[in-house]
Amino acid sequence: MMRRYTGKIGVLLMLLAGFAGLCLLAEQGQPRVTGRGDGLQRETGEVTFPVVDIRVTGNRLVNDALFVSESGLDLNQAYSEKQLQLALRRIQRLPFVLSAEISLERGSSYGTFAVRFTVQENKALFFNYERLDVSRPSPPPMPSPESEIADSSFQDLNPAAAVMEDENRNDLNLGARLFLGRFAFIYGSTALASVDGRVDFARGKPVDVGFSHYNLFGWNMFLNLNVQFSESADFENFDPWTRQDIQVRVDRDPVISINTALPLRGQHWLTLNGRYLDERQKHQGLDLFVDRIELQRLSLEAGWLREAVNDAVFPTRGRRHLVSLAYIDENRDFEFTFQGDDFQDELVRSNIFDPEFGPTGLNTVAGLFARAQWDNYHPLWRSGLSAHQRVSLLAKIHRDGSAFEVPLNYGAALTAGLSYDLWGVRNTRRLGDLRLEGEASYVHTDLDDEATYLVLEDRYHRVQASLAFRNAWGLLRLSAAYRSDALPVVADRP
Repeated sequence: MMRRYTGKIGVLLMLLAGFAGLCLLAEQGQPRVTGRGDGLQRETGEVTFPVVDIRVTGNRLVNDALFVSESGLDLNQAYSEKQLQLALRRIQRLPFVLSAEISLERGSSYGTFAVRFTVQENKALFFNYERLDVSRPSPPPMPSPESEIADSSFQDLNPAAAVMEDENRNDLNLGARLFLGRFAFIYGSTALASVDGRVDFARGKPVDVGFSHYNLFGWNMFLNLNVQFSESADFENFDPWTRQDIQVRVDRDPVISINTALPLRGQHWLTLNGRYLDERQKHQGLDLFVDRIELQRLSLEAGWLREAVNDAVFPTRGRRHLVSLAYIDENRDFEFTFQGDDFQDELVRSNIFDPEFGPTGLNTVAGLFARAQWDNYHPLWRSGLSAHQRVSLLAKIHRDGSAFEVPLNYGAALTAGLSYDLWGVRNTRRLGDLRLEGEASYVHTDLDDEATYLVLEDRYHRVQASLAFRNAWGLLRLSAAYRSDALPVVADRP
């Protein structure tokens, strides 16, 4: 299958390499950029420190200029202790930084200071392992069908038409990054998963290739361009309509994602994100039917982000606030073929399929959604106990065309969590971080019942406990969760 995409992959790789080259050439001859001091300066009565030099130590992979730029500090400016701590958090939140500290040293003249950042980087090769086991109540049985369905060939099938949502995860991601120039790096990663007790590549053998730049055009603008390649994927999935496992085949073109962030003031960013998906699906229900779908989905999102946390993985101080507006446009061109007239007649009699359902067609939908999230992190004890609170909101503003798979009018979630450093602050950076985490959530949603035949609970509770280990090579997290809502089922058609 990969041969089919050889031309497309070659063109995408050439475009990616060319764009990276242009960004690197744009760095040549640029003055040394040290951030946007106007975003950090405040006219207050606080004690300030005139900064005449910025030094970085401990880094081996990342250029000094990237850390200086991300700090947001300018030379020959005076900063308060609070502003210097904010500059430190801007560095601590970087995904390739394990830890960072800040200190003041004597400057070149009396009354001036030099800021020194001491950083410990993550390795060029990295991993991320996530194991999550979710427990939920069993779904209720389907209402008793009509007598004609009980006398039909369906009597040997499972009458409880539960949608088998597999939320359990047992995934391992492996990757590498290579820094280029002063502000950029390229990276690649792939994913492994546990399938039937053995480790293999994740579905479709995905490979991600990307390019990140932290000071695009000298504007302190962040850019990430990611392309995911995958092969054809064959697997089984439970079909709630025919109430049996069906064979599924997915052929996906390279998925393109773009993420940008433009700094506004201090800890504020304007974010712009986009993603395009194009895939073909084939659903084979034994000798009953064949369903072919061509799917194209475009997602665009613009938002405001305020972020000042002291760690990208285990934040214990700071806050992260996001408000965004997302536009989703989706087209589904499908062709449904019955393998036998008896099966088609039986589906219509049993109200499983709409008698108006056509063998071919085009479903289009466009929607506009608003999203907001507030995260706050607080240290509780010096021994390493911290807490966080999260408020998440998602609301439909407008939607045209066919319904989404699960039409959502609005949703909200409240989360409270605790995190405890099992090894203590003194040993964390030498041996790695070992933390015990726990959180509880309350979720409330409002669904458009007229646009879906899934029976979903509109509110539920969720609790999760995790043991997480992180060092310079990556992250390992083992989690167990419980959700109070049962798996959704397919309702009887009227």
